[in-house]
Amino acid sequence: MTDPGNILMPWGKYRDRQIGSVPSSYLRYVAEQWTEDTPLKKVIVKACDQEWQFREKTGCHFEDDQ
Repeated sequence: MTDPGNILMPWGKYRDRQIGSVPSSYLRYVAEQWTEDTPLKKVIVKACDQEWQFREKTGCHFEDDQ
């Protein structure tokens, strides 16, 4: 199974960045606000949620300015 942190963001401010390098606040935004109306969005939303949950559990959140 693919590590969700290795999936590339397909669009937006963090396009072409691995989800694992995207700031925590953006991961949470995607996980909570995006609709899963296409198969690709479903994968991205799930990966962002998994990465955010991992950071929540391990206490390793970060933002752009860090």
